[in-house]
Amino acid sequence: MDFAYHTTSVPEQWDDWAGHNLAVEEAGVTIETEPTVDSQDMGFDAIDVAVARDGTVYALRPSGDVFRYDRREQAARVWTNGEGETVSDPRSVCLAGDRVFVADGASELVVVSEREGRALGRIETDVDDHRALVTGDRTLYILDGGPAGGDGRVATLRRRGEVGTAIRGLESPRDVTVDPEGNVSVLEVTDDGPHVSVYESRHVASPDAFPSRRLVETLPTDDEDGTLVPHCIAALSDEETIVHGPFSTSGDPATYHYREGTWERRHGVDVLCSHLRAGPGATGVRYPTYYGVTDDDRVYAIEETKRYSHNDRTDRYTATAFRRFDSGSVDTQWHRVTLGFDSLDSNTQVLVSYYAADDRRGADGLEAVADVNEHDAADLRAAGIDSVWDLVESTPETVAAAADGATVERATAWIDAAVALLDDREEWRRVDPASPSDALLADATGRYLHVSSRCSRASTPTSRRRSRTSPGISTPRGCPASTSPG
Repeated sequence: MDFAYHTTSVPEQWDDWAGHNLAVEEAGVTIETEPTVDSQDMGFDAIDVAVARDGTVYALRPSGDVFRYDRREQAARVWTNGEGETVSDPRSVCLAGDRVFVADGASELVVVSEREGRALGRIETDVDDHRALVTGDRTLYILDGGPAGGDGRVATLRRRGEVGTAIRGLESPRDVTVDPEGNVSVLEVTDDGPHVSVYESRHVASPDAFPSRRLVETLPTDDEDGTLVPHCIAALSDEETIVHGPFSTSGDPATYHYREGTWERRHGVDVLCSHLRAGPGATGVRYPTYYGVTDDDRVYAIEETKRYSHNDRTDRYTATAFRRFDSGSVDTQWHRVTLGFDSLDSNTQVLVSYYAADDRRGADGLEAVADVNEHDAADLRAAGIDSVWDLVESTPETVAAAADGATVERATAWIDAAVALLDDREEWRRVDPASPSDALLADATGRYLHVSSRCSRASTPTSRRRSRTSPGISTPRGCPASTSPG
């Protein structure tokens, strides 16, 4: 008797599997992850913070004193208010080399030497309404709300202490941030709604010009048709910006990443921040850490993470993978299945099920899929998509192109509904025990072998950037194997 093997051992082969909450990785498949954040109260009050390249956080206390906190959150006093100069109305803080700049009221900056621990003097900024103070590309920027009834601007501090204007004509500016390339983004709250304007560094560098801008004015919405109302922004790169604020209906705080026209939410920040600060060390980091300051002067460290997606149908954290194998001959006897696992802990199990049949289409017609009507089904069959399995094995783009009037979003919903149908089929036969590395298949005769592999966790798993492994199905060895008389 000769044995023929069907294997899945590289990402391109795993792409042929369909499923729910399924992520293909280099070594196999695992539970899909979604971006999230963890926020932690740092245990001190501050009006504003600045972040150095090494991740050290500089905090401007309500008293006007400046402290720094290393990664272990150990505090060290940088400057005591009154040492050389006195700050009577502390507003903002930023860093430039060995210098710490503290905004005193609307129109003055106190310059502090960190090395000497004393103030070196103060600079008149000619700012009418101080909103924010940031540094980027070796330049200090001051966001000026402008005079009453007038336009706002972004001012710059030049080498000899002179203050110029980099961007003018702003309408009710609220926040400013600078990305590593020197591009300046300004959050404005206008009569037509909030928007973010991005000014290229090469134009901002010419103070006498009106720099051109890219406008971001389409904001995300929630399930209650509320729109995000941005309160603060922080640039991670020249392509990615964090935007934070409440929704207009619920008032619930929300944090989003904006990248090339796409909004991606980060769940996990349940406090509303008035400032966000991301230091140079967050640039290009897969899971950055940045800092938020609330209206009541509490400081939160916000760490980006990944968590495994929750399967609402099973109330567990599961990834289900389906595959239909074709032996090419009816009445084929399928013999065994073997799998390999990577970092399968005691809280995770893999359940393997199967059934064999000679009929390619199966018992369920396309009309069994929610929202697929007879006209949609006819269009799909004309394109060679004859069954629920065919639908599951197709891409949303292929399905949308086949059905007249269907969108990619609608096609995706059809495929998701088809996956749920497959998951509930009565024909499935469970392989015992769970997480089998090698199992014989009983009563598996037919041209097609249908395999379901479910990786499931009962707890709330989170994959942090410090984690080196994740639970899931690793590259199978000979999965499954088919036999035919020889």
